[in-house]
Parts: sequence; structure tokens; C-alpha cells
Amino acid sequence: LLPASLTAGLLYDTVSSDAPFYFGAIMALAATVLMFAFIILSKKNKQTLIESK
Repeated sequence: LLPASLTAGLLYDTVSSDAPFYFGAIMALAATVLMFAFIILSKKNKQTLIESK
């Protein structure tokens, strides 16, 4: 939690008051994309394992 607060404060002070919110939105979008990619890849790997048996 502390690194997030420090990053938000740094962005707020050096860039703009909107920057922490944009950064948070971008990180949430990146996490969503990575989560779906992980789910798709794990399903493909599971299906490959089932087919190889």
C-alpha cells in the first residue's frame, strides 16, 4: 500500500492532479488484459494436456 501512495503522491506533485487516476485506470486495464490472457493460455494448456492423454 505504501508504494502506491508514494507513486500517487509523486504523480500528483510532479505531473498533475489527474495523473494518479489515469495511472490507476491504465494499470487496471493492463491487469484485466493480463488476467484474460492468462485464462486463455491456461485453458489452451489444459486442453492440450487432455488431448495428449
